[in-house]
Amino acid sequence: KIVNGVYRAQDNLRLRETGSTSGKAITTMQADTYVRILSLGKEETIDGITDNWVKVELLWGAKNLVGDLIMGETGWCFGGYLK
Repeated sequence: KIVNGVYRAQDNLRLRETGSTSGKAITTMQADTYVRILSLGKEETIDGITDNWVKVELLWGAKNLVGDLIMGETGWCFGGYLK
């Protein structure tokens, strides 16, 4: 993953306050949400996938699970679920 790169969530994905599974969830973005990586965090293995936690900004019509627009939100997600 690269800083300023644009990626797409492969599945519904939690946006968290910190780069950790213990970080408080801010919202859950829908699958296919586009994000821009703002910075890289620590590397971790989750569900057999090794990747970095990444701080992201949600782009282009991002929506949460109930369909509310959340474009512009920032937070952390696990990079292993971004493509």
